[in-house]
Amino acid sequence: MEAMASRRHFSGIVVIARGGKVLFAKPYGMANYEDGMPNTMQTKFRIGSMTKQFTAVAVMVLQEHGEAFRR
Repeated sequence: MEAMASRRHFSGIVVIARGGKVLFAKPYGMANYEDGMPNTMQTKFRIGSMTKQFTAVAVMVLQEHGEAFRR
């Protein structure tokens, strides 16, 4: 991630969690390149509609495994 961030190919925060416990969390890149402000763990991201595609894929995977919409 360091190499990607240094080439401006990634800017954000990586969080790895398992069982509700955060195993790793680290900010990379800049929150604002113009002003030279780096990302921090408190950086707020404007994600807009980016999460819709991930939610759609997750629902499709659950459906394939027979887990979606189970009551």
